[in-house]
Amino acid sequence: MWIRFNISKGELSSRNISLNIDENIERAVTVQRLSDEIYFIDTSDPKATINNSAVGSSDLILAKVPIGDPTQPDLPKELAATSDASRIYVPLEKTHSVAVVDGIGFRNLDTNLETSGINPINLGAGATPSSIVISSDDRYAYIGDRNTGTIYILNIDPDSKDYHTHSNLNIPSSGAIRQLALNSDGTRLFATTNEKIIAFDVASGSDTQNQIIGSVTVNRVLHTFGELKN
Repeated sequence: MWIRFNISKGELSSRNISLNIDENIERAVTVQRLSDEIYFIDTSDPKATINNSAVGSSDLILAKVPIGDPTQPDLPKELAATSDASRIYVPLEKTHSVAVVDGIGFRNLDTNLETSGINPINLGAGATPSSIVISSDDRYAYIGDRNTGTIYILNIDPDSKDYHTHSNLNIPSSGAIRQLALNSDGTRLFATTNEKIIAFDVASGSDTQNQIIGSVTVNRVLHTFGELKN
């Protein structure tokens, strides 16, 4: 991997340096809802790590990264990573935003250089982002609102002029978005609500892109104490 450094004012030249980065990184990422953190976990050889550890499974934790606003609960619930695991997007329910974490350097990324501090992506007052999926081409993150029938379409393509901006898909009279999923080729987005499974066409360039193409009404099912009840 090549990185170009711009030498500060007063210097006469710049140069390229080569950094060796392991392409076979084996790790898992999990979100800690109540502590507003994400954990990076070493999955390369967990059995050996635990067997050789004096403290047990805690040695599997490579890093703990605080996310969101440190002055209040953010309540992250889900996360999604780009295909190369370089960026991790974490919806923050209580602060109407999405944190972006460097999956290689274990640090928060600033999404607004015009304001001080490390800024997440602001989805606007009243947003309660929760579920998230990322398209297979790493161009968009689809984020469901747990209180309204809104899906936020977040541009995550660093080469796009609209990088880290978003548009909204609104589902009339649907209530909360519970879960999101994409089909294998990334052309269909499925959203579940309390009463429906709704399908969207998200194929790039399609005449019906980002439009509802079908829905199925289902009975609400509650899973309580190991029993399924209608």
